Amino acid sequence: SHMIEARAKVSFEPAARDTVIGMGNFQFFGGLEAQGFFGDDVEASVAGTTLNFTAADDVALRGFAGLNFVFANSGATRIAGGVEAGRDTLGSTTLDANVKAEIEF
Repeated sequence: SHMIEARAKVSFEPAARDTVIGMGNFQFFGGLEAQGFFGDDVEASVAGTTLNFTAADDVALRGFAGLNFVFANSGATRIAGGVEAGRDTLGSTTLDANVKAEIEF
């Protein structure tokens, strides 16, 4: 099975802001993604049992939008993360989120 993916993204990053937990940088983004799935039929035998896998050829378009952020203070603490939501033409809805903390000592 093979997948081809193309992604177009636009983003906007306003000036950094001073917040209670440090300087905050934000990036808002959105875009369109195209995915093409091209499969080959696979047949295997396990312990005398034949297994068949049939992959479908399909193309999906997905719209997405999200926000990335970074907070850093004058010490050595940095918190970064983001969230992205999307929906595609095959009816799938996705939500991806991540957070990372870095502390130097």
